[in-house]
Amino acid sequence: MAFHNKDYYHELGLTSDADLEAIKKAYRNLAKKVHPDRNQQPEAHDRFVAIAEAYAVLSDPVRKRVYDDQRRNNNQEALQRMAETFARAQELSRQRAEALYRQRQAELETKQKEEARWGRFAGLSGLIGLMFCLFFLTDYLGASWTSPEPIQQKRRVNGGTHYLLVTVSHQYLIEQFEGRGLNVGWQLQARRSFFFDFLLKLRVSPPYPDPQPAHRFLSTPPNLYRTFFFFPMLLTIFSLGALLTRWISLPMQRIQLTAGVWTWLSLTLLTVLMLV
Repeated sequence: MAFHNKDYYHELGLTSDADLEAIKKAYRNLAKKVHPDRNQQPEAHDRFVAIAEAYAVLSDPVRKRVYDDQRRNNNQEALQRMAETFARAQELSRQRAEALYRQRQAELETKQKEEARWGRFAGLSGLIGLMFCLFFLTDYLGASWTSPEPIQQKRRVNGGTHYLLVTVSHQYLIEQFEGRGLNVGWQLQARRSFFFDFLLKLRVSPPYPDPQPAHRFLSTPPNLYRTFFFFPMLLTIFSLGALLTRWISLPMQRIQLTAGVWTWLSLTLLTVLMLV
């Protein structure tokens, strides 16, 4: 005996714990309202049939017991289906959460690897830059004066705007106004850097005792330390910045990349200046 999941209690406006007297009373009240002879609404007939069917089942103790058992089983099955659906939803949510967690962990590991790589790049760039800075500093501080050499020739060049001073081992180009008063036989000394032999200073002195200051300094041609001294300074700044981003582990790839790139750019410019 199947009742096709009909809710007879709902049809009569009752709850499942209603007794026989409540069922009869509800049926009589509803039957008066929806009886086709009294109610001319189109749906009155179907409503009356549904009420009569509900009363026929609920007023019969045997059929009511069967209906209640079936209704209870249907409710349990519905609850079980709901529980299974909820469990599947929970499992799906857990799987999605785990997938999202693994994805974020992978992204974090990738980011950490990139930061470590750029940090090593910045640190290595800064270390190499500082080594070059120490090399340039040693080259500059280690400069020494050459032995005095007499000027053997003095002649005008470049249309008379410069003088060429020729000694035993070197030739020096000086401005025309600085060459005034210099004669052949004057002693000339040059201060040259330790490694690259850059000309840093020139000084001349007369070959005879002079009550005036004995030495006279001349200007030198452009070189790394005289004209382009700011390039070693920039290299020092960028190298220290690159090392700083490495030491304090800044999680900013742009800063590390910028410091490293500018360090190498400064090294390149210095190399070009030295070759020129």
